[in-house]
Amino acid sequence: GLGADRVVDYTKGPIEIALKKGAGDETALYDVVFDIVGGKSSYDSGKAVLRKGGSFISCVGPEAWIGDEILSTTAMLSWVGQVLWYSGILNMIPGSHPTYYMVAPSDLGKDTYSKAFENEAIPHVDKVFPFDDIDNLKAAMELVRSHRVKGKVVMKLK
Repeated sequence: GLGADRVVDYTKGPIEIALKKGAGDETALYDVVFDIVGGKSSYDSGKAVLRKGGSFISCVGPEAWIGDEILSTTAMLSWVGQVLWYSGILNMIPGSHPTYYMVAPSDLGKDTYSKAFENEAIPHVDKVFPFDDIDNLKAAMELVRSHRVKGKVVMKLK
């Protein structure tokens, strides 16, 4: 695993309250907070429990639950602006604020896919829905929006 000292369920209340409970009356502070939700409130909660000089690591970035809805052109431009601001401009300014780095695979060519098949890399599938009526599509979308999926949601074509 990641070697995490504690894991917190964000649905059970503010994470800083759960994480600040140290031994006795001591307030627990952490060297690293790893966030998989994203957004300002997640960053603020994580920052509240970081030691001075600690690192807040997000695998999603400044927008919470990105992908939950289809973005309008204005919303897409706003998101791109946020990413550029956080990863380009704000990273150069000293001080306490989120620092973002954009990463992407450098090679998704034929060799990459061949290795995945050779090693029998199989993603976990949480649920398969038949793609035969609108109710199944709605159920699949609701499951994805619930943020409780433990794997992929698949729509099976006949």
